[in-house]
Formats: sequence, structure tokens, C-alpha cells
Amino acid sequence: MQTTIHLKSILLIFGLLSCSVANAQIPASAFSFSCIKTDTVVGCGQTCVTLSTKIPNIRALTGTYTVNRISAPEGCFRQYVSPAAPGTALGASNDDIYSSVINLPFNFPFYGAGYNSVVISTNGYISFDETKASAFSHYGMFSSGFGLVTYATGGAIPADLPNVLYDKALIMVPYHDIDIFASTSPGKQVKYELIGTAPHRRWVLSYYKIPLFLTSCNNLIENTSQLVLYEGTGIVEVFINSNQSCTGWNEGRSMIGMQDYDRANGIMAPGRAASDAPWGTVDMNEAWRFTPAEGATLFKRVELYDAGGQLVSTGSILDAGNGNYNATFNNVCIDSAGSYIVKSVYKNINNPLTEVYGTDTLNILKRPANASELIWTGSVSTQWENPLNWLCNTLPGSTSSVIINAGAAVVVNSNVTVNSVTVQPGASLIVNPGYNINVLSAPH
Repeated sequence: MQTTIHLKSILLIFGLLSCSVANAQIPASAFSFSCIKTDTVVGCGQTCVTLSTKIPNIRALTGTYTVNRISAPEGCFRQYVSPAAPGTALGASNDDIYSSVINLPFNFPFYGAGYNSVVISTNGYISFDETKASAFSHYGMFSSGFGLVTYATGGAIPADLPNVLYDKALIMVPYHDIDIFASTSPGKQVKYELIGTAPHRRWVLSYYKIPLFLTSCNNLIENTSQLVLYEGTGIVEVFINSNQSCTGWNEGRSMIGMQDYDRANGIMAPGRAASDAPWGTVDMNEAWRFTPAEGATLFKRVELYDAGGQLVSTGSILDAGNGNYNATFNNVCIDSAGSYIVKSVYKNINNPLTEVYGTDTLNILKRPANASELIWTGSVSTQWENPLNWLCNTLPGSTSSVIINAGAAVVVNSNVTVNSVTVQPGASLIVNPGYNINVLSAPH
């Protein structure tokens, strides 16, 4: 029997590739393109499966970009490095100011130009315009006849990207008026650092527990985010751990987006524009990927390896739209539980004669088809009655031992009978009024 298993339904391990995989074809510093963390589906007695996942379609030119949210059931904040850990401090001497020129360790392509340095704003953005070094950095969010203002009055409206009111060649992560000199957050810091080895280096900028500006807003100190520039791909990623709003200043607005040097082209994350309603919470954990979208694709191949580093299969791709490919591996025969590595290979955007890689590790756990144990996966919804939410796409019955793992939320809208139910700490099982669960053996 052959079954299709999508990556959302497979336990993934993220970050850098495990050092136990010694095959030279998979570099230990390769990038990771996924951010799903907890979903597990068990192979249900099948002999061979089709594995499917989504990978970015990176293109050769940076005149335009796509933006995609990198999602996971509990959110995504990749944390290549902890934003709280020590790093190279920003060293700003005042509020609303840019840093001195900071050299990048690699050339980074951005909106059709290549850059080797940045300046960092104390208000949650960077610019590739070196002339702004140590200069004032704007903090307004509304446009008026006089430029940017911090409140909506006299016909002022939220200023989205692209916009000549903002500085040149910007990445906002997010842009909001923060106060790195407020005394309300003793552990606050802005830092940057380099991780990985060429050609898979990442330049990471972190804003950690930065208070919002204005005395009445200074107690909102959880604002934590990161910007990641990826060598060899032109990819920009923005990670938001916490983003708070204070309506007393800039109406509580903030923005995630980018614009070019000429301020004629720009892109914003959906729902994260200046014109969008104030957004964000503490521990929201979300991520956005901006991918070059112009010119020929840099994609070369996608491969599947076993845990020993041996090539199992070469995959096929299909355009999934908005800068993504669906990558598929057909007829992968799995005799027992094990780990597999998806390796996406691209031409280096700075040197097409070399390659860069993205890797993700899959763990597949096999079970007999007739196992009485049924595990909740929550693949499509919170509804108990949908078989697609259960292991093997099978609804529990009177002989089933139901397991609901930590983090899951399950809602029952019918009368059901099962042998047993185990609800792990951190999971919830809600039986709506008028219905019940009949448990034949002692419940857990």
C-alpha cells in the first residue's frame, strides 16, 4: 500500500543538522527552511509512502520579493541564537538614532544592489544606506503635509511601504518607536552576531525586551524580535517573539516590511502594515520569510537522505505559488522507524557556480495498522469527529485507547465510546453540552 504523508504530519527536528549525519553531501551548517515543531503522525502499517514538503523557490534577482509566514502549531521563533544571550552590542548613544556603519561578513543582495554594510536603528529597523550612520532615525507612523508624525491629526494617515517619508533601503523587524534607554527593563539589549560557516552564514540582529517609548508606555518591555540575513540566498527572515502596543503613541501601530533604496518598491507582511490595526501579544512567536522573486530560479534539486547520510531518493517539484515549491518523494519504502533528511539545493545567488543547501530532518514512527492506540494529530481542526485529525485517519471506537498529547486542543460534539482516554498535561479535551464520552476502562 502507498500513502501520501505531508510534512505537517511528520515529526520534524529543526535548526542545524545533527552531527551524527557524517555524509559530506550534507554540510553541518546548512540552512533550515521549516519551523513546524510538534506534529507527529505514525505510519499505519503501510509498506511505502510518498513524502511531500514545501521549500522556497529562490530566484536569481532581488527586484521583487514574496513574503510567507513560517508557521507551526504553537508559533515559530527559530532562535538560531538566544536574543537574551550576550553578543556584539549596538552601542547607540541616544534614542531615535542609527548606529555607526557595521560591516557585513558577506555581500547581501537587496532590491537589485549588493551591500557589505548596514546601519541599525534604535527603532526596530536597519538601513543599507551608509550615509545615515549615527544620524537621526525616524519614529513616526503617519503621513502629513510635513512628513511623518506620531499621531493621526489634521488628515494624517498611516504611512505604508513604499514611502519616501521613510529612509532608503530599509528592513523593518518590526518598526515601532521603542526606547532602548528607558530604565524599566534592566535586561534589555540590542545586539548582532554571525553564525554558521561559509557559504551558509547568517547575520542575526536581536532586539530583546525593549520598552516602548513614552513614560506611560515604558512598562511594556517584552518587545523582542530578530532579523536574519542569509548568505548566498538573498533571503530575509523576521522573527517576532513578543510585540506590544500602546495606543498613546503612534496609535500603537508597528510594521514588518522592506523597501528599496529609491523608495519606489516595497513589501509588507500581511496584517503587519502601518495601516493595519495594532497587532501583537507577548509570546506570539511568529516568523516571516522574504524571498527573491525575480529572474530565473536558483533551485537545482531536492534529495532525501537516511540518517546515515545515504541518498534514498531524488524528489520532484511543482510550483505552489507565492515563491514556494511542493517537493515530493515517491515510493519511499520504510521498514522501521527512522530519521530522514530533506536537502534542498540551490545555486548561490552571489556565485552561481557554487551551491547552498537547506536541510530538515524527518522522524517517522511506524505502528501496526490494527493498533488499538489512537493518537490525536489535529491535522485539520479541533473537532474530534473529523477522522483526518486522528492517527491513520481513523476515528476512535470502543476498543481504542485514545492519547491526546501536550499542546493539543480537542472539542467533542457527539456521543462517543472509547476504551480509555489519556490527556497529557498541557492538552485540553472539551465535551460540549448535550454530549458525553463513555470510557469503558478507568480514565487517565
